This record gives sequence, structure tokens and C-alpha cells, in this order.
Amino acid sequence: MKALQLSLWAIIISLMATGPTFAAEPQANSRQAIGQVTPTGDVTLNEMPLPGVTTLFPGSRIRTGARSAAAVNVAGRGQFILGENSEATFPSTRGGYFTQLLSGSAAVKVEAGQALEALAGRFLITVRPAAPSSIEFSFQPDGSI
Repeated sequence: MKALQLSLWAIIISLMATGPTFAAEPQANSRQAIGQVTPTGDVTLNEMPLPGVTTLFPGSRIRTGARSAAAVNVAGRGQFILGENSEATFPSTRGGYFTQLLSGSAAVKVEAGQALEALAGRFLITVRPAAPSSIEFSFQPDGSI
């Protein structure tokens, strides 16, 4: 009887020890990197100063100050450049878009045959070129894009 109890305890302890390992695996995949962000000047990532090149993860928010910019490089797809006094979230907080421009200006450069989507105000900007292309967009004082 004691041997059976010890065996049950060994199984329970074993399950408890391996349980968190299995639970942690899906989280690693959901935190897959978006790309690399390179700051120039006064740039914050999730309200923290961004001193150098950093990996960007889903749920990130970038804000740039005066005379500052941030370039998000996505390997094999293109680049999103956030202009001065601007703010964006990655991915968009509304839908499955690559980014949402919350204020300011940005440029999108896309590799041939790839796509990057940006939500700005009520407008969804999709760049899906046959040849490498770029587009710039910004919020205007009257609220238009």
C-alpha cells in the first residue's frame, strides 16, 4: 500500500514539475519578434527610452520626439519609418494589421511581392507592390491623412 502511495506522489510531483514547461511553450510562439527597431534621437518603446537597436515584439508602442525617428526593419518584407513627434503600435490595436499610426507621420518601404499594412485614422493603407516601393503618409492639422 505504501509503495502505491509513493508511486502516486511521484507521478503527481512529476506532473507538477513538467506542467509549467508545457504551459510556457505556446507563450514563446505568441511573443515572436516582429523585427528590429533602430532609434534616431529621442525614441521610447513602451514608455521606456530606447538607447539602441532592439527587437520589437507584438504589443509594442513606439513614440518619437522632435527631430527623432524610428525605423522598424522586417526581414524579407520591408521597413516602417516613424517620423518625428509620432506614435505607432505594433501590431495595430485594431485588427491584424502590421501597425497603427496613432499620430504624426510615417513611411513604408516594401520589398517586391511582399505586403505591409498600416492603419491611420479610418484608413487602411496596404502596400503590396510588384516592384520595391515606398509610400509616405501623415496626419494633417485638420485630421485628414
